[in-house]
Amino acid sequence: MSGDALAENYNKRWWQLREEYQGITSPTAVDESAFDPGNLYAITHNWPQTDRFIGGVLTFQLHKKLCELSGNTKALHRCSIYQSKEAGEQLIGAMSKGISQPCLKQWPLWWMTNKWMVMRYWLTLPLYKNTLINKIKIAAACSCCY
Repeated sequence: MSGDALAENYNKRWWQLREEYQGITSPTAVDESAFDPGNLYAITHNWPQTDRFIGGVLTFQLHKKLCELSGNTKALHRCSIYQSKEAGEQLIGAMSKGISQPCLKQWPLWWMTNKWMVMRYWLTLPLYKNTLINKIKIAAACSCCY
């Protein structure tokens, strides 16, 4: 937080920010004796959230490429690489060195991030959310920026 909240109001301010920026409300009444963001390792250890964001994008890219290698023709969220020899070999090759080398040095050029992959990742989320809402006929629980 930016220092605009007193310690006794941290939880309340956390949920105000979640609603303002993400459109997410607390599932229960906000209790100041609790500290909900304390369950996030990155917050309690003061790590930048950028790592989590970039990790999500890279995971999406990895899954997309492995699905292509496995011959998937379904929508990406329905793809399974289970029993795909080609995808398995690529994944083993990419992960086998652990942290002994930076991953971008071991992986081919197609692992690199580009703006279109980022846009595809984030632009499909509201479409998926709206599809689910229409399918199960419920009111949107979140009125975020989508």
